Amino acid sequence: MPELPEVEVIRRELIAKIKGQKLEKVEILDNKFYFPGKAVVGSEIKNLLRKGKYLFLELGDWHLLLHLGMSGQLIFTEERRNFPYEKVIFYLSNGVLTFCDQRKFGRVELLRRELKDKVWQQIGLDPFSAQFTFERFLQVTQGKSQRVKDFLLNQKRIAGIGNIYASEILFRSGIHPQRKVNTLSMAEKEKLFTHIKPVLEEAIRCQGTTIRNYARSNGETGSFQHFLLVYGKAGKSCPRCGSLIQREKIANRSTYFCPSCQK
Repeated sequence: MPELPEVEVIRRELIAKIKGQKLEKVEILDNKFYFPGKAVVGSEIKNLLRKGKYLFLELGDWHLLLHLGMSGQLIFTEERRNFPYEKVIFYLSNGVLTFCDQRKFGRVELLRRELKDKVWQQIGLDPFSAQFTFERFLQVTQGKSQRVKDFLLNQKRIAGIGNIYASEILFRSGIHPQRKVNTLSMAEKEKLFTHIKPVLEEAIRCQGTTIRNYARSNGETGSFQHFLLVYGKAGKSCPRCGSLIQREKIANRSTYFCPSCQK
């Protein structure tokens, strides 16, 4: 599932290509993704914003919300090309942006500015925003009794972290994924906070993590999967202590951790 780094990589690649271009035509190939595309035909693309795992294509008073779900892809080409699982095709003045989604968990919605602002506010703290401070982090964690792994995956708390990066962040923080948030000491909370952004930044530098479906806007894959320390490493030696990495299901999601390093 594309997480914050993958979505940010796509945003950075696309904004250089589509900002200032005109949306000339919208073709919807799956009714699940229906929206009144004619309302924005002729609009200029003002910006491409991201919060958490969500992209917002700014078209004046309208915004297109784009969420890649489990397997979504946004691919830009200079000319129309056919791709598997095409759902929505945006014809721009300088090329074609194709939204593909094999598993249909993605979203494409057209929002008025005021509704976009409401949706934006409902998304949790973004680790790359100015609001992501240790003080705000402490406020968000205050009194929470859920497991720390579940907390990191809650998009209304911290936005953008999914299963892969939660395991990596917790390993680097030395915190067991089953720990309850309200049992963490101040030092442990600070350690957790300080590892969130660097892990995500490292993944962005590697153009994201490709394990199954993720592809960049040019169709190429990311490379952070080659640098994962615990995710997908069950039965292999911990890079710190040599103990065997374990895998457990937490909230029906595979979680990887070192039973010796993470307490």
